[in-house]
Amino acid sequence: MAFHSGQSGKATVGGVDINVTDWTLTINGRLAEVTHSGSSGFAAWLKVLEEGSGSFNAPWDDTQVPDTDIALGAGDTGTMTLYCGDSAKFFSFTFFIESLATTNNAQNDVTRYTVNFKTSGSITHPVT
Repeated sequence: MAFHSGQSGKATVGGVDINVTDWTLTINGRLAEVTHSGSSGFAAWLKVLEEGSGSFNAPWDDTQVPDTDIALGAGDTGTMTLYCGDSAKFFSFTFFIESLATTNNAQNDVTRYTVNFKTSGSITHPVT
């Protein structure tokens, strides 16, 4: 069994590597109920599509302003790749940005931003 440190995990958007502090991708199967008189009193379901959503957090970098240099403003679209730590494994997909939030802490942190996105179309999953 192999485990990977999250230290080298990153997000790549449109070919630009972003040094993130963390990322999350949730993949859901949208289900349709297909319970019928022949299902013997048990619920029955069918996956009709796969969809994903997620977010990542990153420190503000003046060389990569999120909504102008990298196209991470609300409504922007492109290709995103999320790398699984220090491995060569990744998820890749087309995305749409739902929101971009910037946080400034004047006492004990640097300026940071959070990007929330939804996938559009197929999702390439890591392979073994």
